[in-house]
Amino acid sequence: MLNHKAAKIVAGLMTLPTIALTPLAASAAKDDFSVYNSSGTTIVRLYVSSSGRTTWDDDVLGRSVLSPGESGTVTFADESSNQCLYDFRAIYANGRVSEQFGVNVCRRDGIRFR
Repeated sequence: MLNHKAAKIVAGLMTLPTIALTPLAASAAKDDFSVYNSSGTTIVRLYVSSSGRTTWDDDVLGRSVLSPGESGTVTFADESSNQCLYDFRAIYANGRVSEQFGVNVCRRDGIRFR
């Protein structure tokens, strides 16, 4: 299971999310955001960037994957940021790409990739 400290991943970049593939706790912190793989294919890469950017940040899964039926937690490194809108891009083991744009992580608890 992947469990990175935000400081290791951020490396000086503000609001770069990290993902920890751990079972979801009953009382997740306010800055945590769930990602569910409701598809039948493994997600091998997951990119999260502030909405409006023209490039994607680094793959938050690293060497881990998000298997069908699994969920993970994205923890945003800069808790003081007022940034709420993020874009998510999942790449599956079969090469398929799924994107969700303008996701309000301040008003939603998570997203599903199907």
